[in-house]
Amino acid sequence: MDVLEHIPKICSDYGNGRKEYSCNFGANEKGGMNTPEFKKYVENIRHIFPDCANISGRRIMLKVDSGPGRSDKEFLAWCRARGIIIYPGVPNTTAVLQEMDQSYGGFKTGYYVSLAALVEHRLKTASASGQPQMGAADYGMLIFGGNEGALELPNLFEQYFSVKKLKRFWEKVGAVPLTRNCLLSPQIQHEIVMSDGAIDLTADRQATHLATILAKNKEACDKLCDLGYKGNLFRVELQIQQKSAQPGRLTTENSSERREALAKARTAGVHFKVTGGDHLTSDDMLIGYELVEREEEIMKLESQKKDALGATGRNKHAQEVIIRLRAEKRVDAIMIEDPSPITNKDLDILLKWKMDSETLPGAVSKTKATRVAKWIELRNAVANDDDKPHPDWTS
Repeated sequence: MDVLEHIPKICSDYGNGRKEYSCNFGANEKGGMNTPEFKKYVENIRHIFPDCANISGRRIMLKVDSGPGRSDKEFLAWCRARGIIIYPGVPNTTAVLQEMDQSYGGFKTGYYVSLAALVEHRLKTASASGQPQMGAADYGMLIFGGNEGALELPNLFEQYFSVKKLKRFWEKVGAVPLTRNCLLSPQIQHEIVMSDGAIDLTADRQATHLATILAKNKEACDKLCDLGYKGNLFRVELQIQQKSAQPGRLTTENSSERREALAKARTAGVHFKVTGGDHLTSDDMLIGYELVEREEEIMKLESQKKDALGATGRNKHAQEVIIRLRAEKRVDAIMIEDPSPITNKDLDILLKWKMDSETLPGAVSKTKATRVAKWIELRNAVANDDDKPHPDWTS
């Protein structure tokens, strides 16, 4: 049986007018969302908005949580170039701010009820020798409803994701119409923000209510103190904030400070704190990612430079030793059968050159005999052309 059995097509208005669409599913091998699946999800959205482009009036804004794929800079740049703006919600606020999440609670409960009913029905109708079978084709009936014998399952999709219900949830959150109703939720922390001596209701619409509670608390506590009771035990202290030029933001848009801060940001919370809620496809965000990549490239080049200069220095010192030994002692450090006449200091220089290291293991530098043995081993193991000059690091 096919997974699309019992799954109807849907009619909807997107970027290319009212059309009929087939449902599709997406999940990784564990049944969840990861970066590749998120990319597929966004690409599917782009297909239903074929005129989407990075010009005014034709962009798409996707409101997302802080799940996988939101920090893939190549993908974010791909979205930006095509006019897809990825906008993150406030971290850890899914239950309050995400419109679709308002429906999922009831939908999940209904799904579990339907699943239990279907399993019970299959158990009752299974043959004596067989076990009830459940498969991918059952997803459609569990979500969109259907009949199986005497069992009738409700259409949960229509029940919880109807146009009427979704519009109600959009209004509840304050997205459509744009009222910011979610800011009135008791699950959100509220504060009093002052601007020019007055309460700023644009910063928090609950500020007046909080100020009233604070005033009544002060009045009651003062009264208790006047009567000789320990009224201060019940006193509430509320820190009052002063409105800043950019409330909630630590940096200014299009500034080097913001881009450097974003380059160091490792969590969605830090990103939100730095920007005050800017989108993930902004210039600052993409430049911040580029700064990280360039910094990593600089560190890599610095390491390569250090290694190259170290090798050049060791080669230079080794050549000086080889030339000096040939001139002063008529000793060929490369060809000599018994390197014992070479001093420990000169052997150390030669060994570091051959071993390509700034230090020698203790087992090698332990005695003159260990140095000589290691030098003979290394000299015989490689071609005898290592006394040729090495190229220097170039800027």
